[in-house]
Amino acid sequence: MPLENTYWKLARLGGKGLTVAAKQREPHFVFDNKTKRIAGFGGCNRFTGTYQQNGDRLTFGKMAMTFMACPEEMETERDFAAALEQVRSWKILGDHLELFDASGTLLARLEARAPK
Repeated sequence: MPLENTYWKLARLGGKGLTVAAKQREPHFVFDNKTKRIAGFGGCNRFTGTYQQNGDRLTFGKMAMTFMACPEEMETERDFAAALEQVRSWKILGDHLELFDASGTLLARLEARAPK
């Protein structure tokens, strides 16, 4: 799977697996290789921002996010946004994208999926 122009669904955040309620949208994002922007959904709010990728290095710029309140998904969304701020590298294994911090600690694991 390519990093860019692929729908990446959040599967693990830190050491925790992620489950999404039946009627909830799944946290996800897509990298746009033409604009070098990321757009996605954190579990409650949509977000967009910039990214820089060079080889296995990856960093995100400031993210803009809508401000809806969702009592059930706010913790996941907050943790997801915090993880994205710490990302410094990435790798793809099959249909999984793994994001790492500067020390090589796995921050998040995402799966390539068809958009829902």
